[in-house]
Amino acid sequence: MKNPKYLYHYTSIDTLALILKNRTIRFNKLTNTDDPDESKANDYDKPGRYMFVSCWMDGDEESIPMWNMYSKRSSGIRIKLPFFPFENYNLDNIHVLSLFATNNQYNIPIKHIINDKYIVSPPILCNYIEYTNDKEKLLPTIQKITKETYTFILGDVGIYKRKAWEFQKEYRYRIMVFPAGLKQFDELDANYVNSIANTIQNNILKNVDLPIDYIDLEIHNEAFEKMEITLGPNTTHSDEIIVNLLVKEYNPHAKVEDSELKNKVLFR
Repeated sequence: MKNPKYLYHYTSIDTLALILKNRTIRFNKLTNTDDPDESKANDYDKPGRYMFVSCWMDGDEESIPMWNMYSKRSSGIRIKLPFFPFENYNLDNIHVLSLFATNNQYNIPIKHIINDKYIVSPPILCNYIEYTNDKEKLLPTIQKITKETYTFILGDVGIYKRKAWEFQKEYRYRIMVFPAGLKQFDELDANYVNSIANTIQNNILKNVDLPIDYIDLEIHNEAFEKMEITLGPNTTHSDEIIVNLLVKEYNPHAKVEDSELKNKVLFR
């Protein structure tokens, strides 16, 4: 499937203020999304604790259910951004990370990788959600255990939802975050990858949780300036004033427009 040129995110004016001021997109734990089944697996308790996601919609036609569910009953806004709007970071001087990067570029800030609490596994993934009622997809088997090896497979976590959610037309950015830190390894010698992998494995087997509930990733300047904001159908004149003041202060290049559904749908 060809990736869309733009994606859309329905949210509140409060969240818009944080996105504009911080120039970031928030990734939340999959366990904190509105579909509790997503964080489950057939053979492991809540693997979604290690998957962080940001949820977007394909298609520029406004969605009444999305307005109602995710923008305070249509009194919020919808953000339009180019596909994959994240900042790149140069890793020329960080050998251990350049092993994981393409062309010495990485989409995750170094502070989220080199610390003593967790590891963000590259890269940022983006998937169109598959809507299905197949139980094997909704509750995948993610552990493979033999006498010699243990494999924990997160790739199928967070990419399937029940058909009842099909109205969302969702694209999802995903990052995997594991309970181990690079700083706990004093010397990153030739065996450091195995050392990290063993620590992650042991912590996962112990159901060790992460010390964070979200990660904020920066939006690169070009994508940020191409932002478009649609006011919700139920926004008031004062809401419009607030949004325009936020845009003037933090992103004067962004466009603000009224909803095509304003005065056409009664949200109660």
